Amino acid sequence: MLTQNRPSSFLAAVEELQEIFFSEPTAPHNAINGFFQLFERLGKCLIVKTELAPTSATSDFNRMLQPSDLFLQLLSAARARDWPQVIVIEHELRP
Repeated sequence: MLTQNRPSSFLAAVEELQEIFFSEPTAPHNAINGFFQLFERLGKCLIVKTELAPTSATSDFNRMLQPSDLFLQLLSAARARDWPQVIVIEHELRP
């Protein structure tokens, strides 16, 4: 599991990935197109984590959306500007 520079939430990871893809002039068009298709494959991109609220006297649960390991691999490859690996991982995310 990737823990180095792990984003705080799925939304933070998506925002960082978007920033990388749209600010990097060397990002290939098929990688950018794959970014847009991520929203069609959310089941492979995120994990819903449920925790019991520690301060609650009742059985309240907190639900958080966290990036999946595969999505974190995609983010790591994008951070490294490893475009061939980005494209391979995007293919793995396809249904």
